[in-house]
Amino acid sequence: MSLTKVFHFEKKAQPLYLACFFNSLVFFAPVALLVRTRCGITTNQFFILQAISALTIFALEIPCGFITDRIGYKKSMIITQVLLCAFRLQFLLGGNFFCFALSSIIEAFSICFESGTLDAYYYTIFGEDGFVKHTSIAGNFATVAFIISTIAFVPLNQRFGITGLLFWTFASHIVALCFALLYPDDKKFRTEQTSIEQTSTEEKNEEKKLLAPKALFKKVFTSPALIAVFLVSSFMSLGSYIVNFFFIVKLEECGINENWISAIILGYSALLLSSPLILKKVKTFGSKKALPFLFALVALLLFAISFSKNILVVIPMLLLPLAKSLPSYLLSEIENKIIDNLDLGDNRASVLSVLSQGANLCDVVFLFLAAAVPNVSLLFLSTATLFAVLTIGSFILYK
Repeated sequence: MSLTKVFHFEKKAQPLYLACFFNSLVFFAPVALLVRTRCGITTNQFFILQAISALTIFALEIPCGFITDRIGYKKSMIITQVLLCAFRLQFLLGGNFFCFALSSIIEAFSICFESGTLDAYYYTIFGEDGFVKHTSIAGNFATVAFIISTIAFVPLNQRFGITGLLFWTFASHIVALCFALLYPDDKKFRTEQTSIEQTSTEEKNEEKKLLAPKALFKKVFTSPALIAVFLVSSFMSLGSYIVNFFFIVKLEECGINENWISAIILGYSALLLSSPLILKKVKTFGSKKALPFLFALVALLLFAISFSKNILVVIPMLLLPLAKSLPSYLLSEIENKIIDNLDLGDNRASVLSVLSQGANLCDVVFLFLAAAVPNVSLLFLSTATLFAVLTIGSFILYK
């Protein structure tokens, strides 16, 4: 089978896939903390910078969603890319705590403009049938880039040092910006889908579907379906924190050399490449019916990690990132279908931004609770219990 058939290189998808690839070439990722400490930033100041970013996202994500629905998804995504390039440039130039605080705010703005916009854009460009397929393939491009940058870290670091790692990352983001400028216009696709039979009067009526914040909040939080998906999706980001921050701690708790983490990262990244094929099979059963089983799989893997005390912990660690990624794709599809059913398509980015606030709040609470948990095994056990509850909840909601 050719690569073209595997990845479905439709012309309109090419710049999206390539932008995902170059944005994910982050060569300095293994030494991200050193990027700041080399400029005199202390560990305490690092956490303050993270808090600044988190608070900015919490405050501005919904307003940015409203702006996106008015200026269009493509423009918002280009703004995201420009801000991301500015953020990487500041890393390259360095500076004091004030400079890094400013860059944290710039990064937060970038995240705010992208939040909800990317899913809304993919749903508009590829439609309901192609949404999951193309988002998962774009995720594969990001995964391949992550693997390449992880492998390239050692030779690039030895030859160029941190400054070289930052330069090549910034250069990759500039290339991604060039591809972002080539994104198909989402307004054109919306017009093609709905305007052949519309009169000018009807088009004007379409423009009036942009809701004011109060009206949108009322419609979102009086919809049982959206409330349900809001609650379920709010906890999905916790799996990312487990993988990114606590795998290495669990290895140390099991007495395993920390160098194993590199092999684990490359291993689970390779397994993530199978997500489009697995999702294609899963969707034959129906997205809603598959969710409880996928949540149950995540819960079982977390329980296995929690109770493991030896090298066998590596097996569930390799499988967990893939297992937690699958329901995320399906939930995004379900969210967009509900938005269509509620006739909120013109407010898609705003609604998705509102829904993501639950995840933002969960992240903050999780990090505070994680600091209070006496050992990492208990943290994995608590998260596993949460996903077990999600299994039961999603089975009741979507049966």
